[in-house]
Amino acid sequence: MTATPARLGPFRGATIVCQDVDRAMALYTDTLGFEPVENGRIAANVAASWGALGVAGARFGVLAPRSGAPFHLRFVEQPDTPPAAPYLSTGWTALEFTVTSSDTTIERLKAAGFEVLGAAEDLEFSKGALRAGQVQGPFGEVLYLTQINRQLDDYVLPHAQSDVDRMFIAILATRDVHGCMDHYHSEFGCPKKDTFEAAVPFIARAHGFGETHEYFVGTVELAPENYIEIDGMPTHLPDRTGEAHRQPGLLPAGVALVSMTTPDLAPFRARAAGPAIAATATRGESLTITGYHGELIELIETR
Repeated sequence: MTATPARLGPFRGATIVCQDVDRAMALYTDTLGFEPVENGRIAANVAASWGALGVAGARFGVLAPRSGAPFHLRFVEQPDTPPAAPYLSTGWTALEFTVTSSDTTIERLKAAGFEVLGAAEDLEFSKGALRAGQVQGPFGEVLYLTQINRQLDDYVLPHAQSDVDRMFIAILATRDVHGCMDHYHSEFGCPKKDTFEAAVPFIARAHGFGETHEYFVGTVELAPENYIEIDGMPTHLPDRTGEAHRQPGLLPAGVALVSMTTPDLAPFRARAAGPAIAATATRGESLTITGYHGELIELIETR
């Protein structure tokens, strides 16, 4: 009998590679209203756990939402790593946060120099339940800012408890939506949710397509209020975590790593990128594994 895969989720954090950690911390404190909770240099055992030994000693900073939600946004400084080029490779591409006002948040980010990819608008498929916009930050990271007006059928979505609250969706770019969904279902026990086609003008522009070009999208559930959106990309795109797009020993550019919980690390130890380490916020350990396209997943054991 095959053992039931350990389930992932909820999210506990995301890590963005930046060229200047002081700039990143100040920018995100001012625009998202997040609060600094930690800074320092990456310990050697943490770098080893990520499979990124070259990051040992790098400066880092951590922010958290004012709501007190158990989520952290971590910036790791790699001065010589160019910003990511969103949607031109596979892997983690965007982070979606729940906000009290999509319009206000987008305008504030625009004023701070973020590039507006998509202005705040009611999402047609949601019939007024969701209003969202998207921006690109200075390090190649993409943020979705989503105002949740009411619940959707078959989903449990979090209402913001501060102007910008925690991340509830991580966006993963893939060349094979069904294969990626199958992977997260079979390997991690994540229930499959919807698949659909949708025009995404800002992604189409990145690929040189007309703005009405439709993309195939799927979702899997980690835990209530926590999902991975899997965006189908052109089949020729490379893996951003591959050797050609990642400097040896360093984290990949942009959204480098997503952190989430699991009740048991045992099923994942054999595939870990490095050694397990003590988790600072729980009584368990954490380790890092790779997903369908080599995307880094930091698993935090909760006991």
